[in-house]
Amino acid sequence: MDNLTSPINNSSVQLLFSPQFSSNDFIFAEVDKNLVNYFLNGNEIYIRGYNSDEIVLCTKTETFCCKELEVSNSLLILEDALNEVEISEESSISNNLNIVSVTNKFLETSRIRPNLTQKLKELFNDHKIEMFAKDANCGIFLETILCCIQASEEELINKLAELPVAELEQKFYWISNEYILKFIEKIDEAVNNDGKDEIAYFSKDGLLQLISLENIQMETFDWVLNNFCDKNVDGKYSFNESKISRIYIENLLRSLPDKPLDFEDFELKINNLLPKQLYFKEEYLSGLGIVENSHFRGKVVNKLISLDLPLDLQKRLSILFSKKEKWKKEEIQPYLLDYCLDPAKIEEFLMKNCKIVGSSTERFYVYKQLSF
Repeated sequence: MDNLTSPINNSSVQLLFSPQFSSNDFIFAEVDKNLVNYFLNGNEIYIRGYNSDEIVLCTKTETFCCKELEVSNSLLILEDALNEVEISEESSISNNLNIVSVTNKFLETSRIRPNLTQKLKELFNDHKIEMFAKDANCGIFLETILCCIQASEEELINKLAELPVAELEQKFYWISNEYILKFIEKIDEAVNNDGKDEIAYFSKDGLLQLISLENIQMETFDWVLNNFCDKNVDGKYSFNESKISRIYIENLLRSLPDKPLDFEDFELKINNLLPKQLYFKEEYLSGLGIVENSHFRGKVVNKLISLDLPLDLQKRLSILFSKKEKWKKEEIQPYLLDYCLDPAKIEEFLMKNCKIVGSSTERFYVYKQLSF
């Protein structure tokens, strides 16, 4: 804002409390100049989330968190303070400015990349497509999601595209793991019924002729093909071993008790579940379970699914380091990507929150609160 200069004549400004004065109706926000220009150019800025959430400001493409700060001075909000007042240099004029509010607090804003996966999963808990059927009373409109989730529209739509979510008749639905697994089984039965011991390749049109489309939405059909199959230059699909293995691994781990599982037994169970010519690899456990060598039981798998961990950083770190005292970077990275969306910054994040132990050739990270 330009500095106010005193008039050179005998005019005066009198500050009055407005009849509508309130100390709770307004608050200042300190924002980047680009955001000010964005707003002054006629664009909207949104406040999103529930009343119990911390304040978040959103443009169409960006999200800003807000931190409330206090100052020692009182900040006045004046009615029509920005309107130009014509003052005659030859006369003495008294001008009144009404004070509509006063505060000693303001919001400091900073750009963030919102953590959306777990919040969206919770929001869609009652809006799922399961067992090739959808409840006519469920599904969420985009406008409703935007009211509940604290993110810009662009960031939200990009995240929905990464998740098992399909849009049907302008409503969004979460595609359940059960639905996906049943669909994969139907595809496997259709394309691997000739007994050949080789990876099956199939076209979309050919698959549609082999699978009954009763109670199957074409949008979910396309979603499964695009997310669990690879497409070659000839336009034919084949199963993606990593993605399909991981959904079977997650489903099996959720069905088993939370205790160490014999690695060989677990591997055998997964291989018996997977479609033909797909095989379990230890690397597919990343972010779903951790492998350790037990003195008593040998090699075991411990369930630890990233999506089930709390959003609170310190609680998440406490759980991770209670499960395993020291971690290699590549082991813990899948559990921290919610906070370090840029994998290149994982090292910086670990240096801030952990202590390094080990040698120059093999480094481990120990939680600072647990180290001595």
